[in-house]
Amino acid sequence: MNRQLNEDYFNRVEAIEFSVKYDDGRDPRGIEKADIVLVGVSRTSKTPLSIYLANKNVKVANIPLFPESKPPKEIFTIAPERIIGLVNSPKKLNEVRKERLKTLGLPPSASYAGMERILEELEYADQDHETDRLRNHRRFEQSDRRNRRPHPALHGCHEYQPQATIT
Repeated sequence: MNRQLNEDYFNRVEAIEFSVKYDDGRDPRGIEKADIVLVGVSRTSKTPLSIYLANKNVKVANIPLFPESKPPKEIFTIAPERIIGLVNSPKKLNEVRKERLKTLGLPPSASYAGMERILEELEYADQDHETDRLRNHRRFEQSDRRNRRPHPALHGCHEYQPQATIT
């Protein structure tokens, strides 16, 4: 039993290190190695969900979607079932982004939190990106998740990784 616990522990550590290394699109080479790839605009909880899943031994890469950058080519080489899109309402994104700006000491009036920018990003994230690859992934609408879990995206993750037990 001790050996099993050690194996599980090291697998979890490996998954956490993987998820940190491939957070926020830092290195697109992780996309093909990941069990699951989360995509979405800024402030849709990609990183927290990545770390949560990594604690369940799931290797996760996450990719931000925004108009100034095309999705990495590697995203088009993996099965759409491994891609999970996270979305949120424009109103909620506006609230969350204003809070983020406040914690960074920036004015909440910055374009990042503006409704026009948010709608532009959401429209971009919903576009065809050269193929229908990103349109065929599973999408999960978020609501206010504070003090509640699990994230709605977790309900489908085990379908992609049967060896991972997600509770």
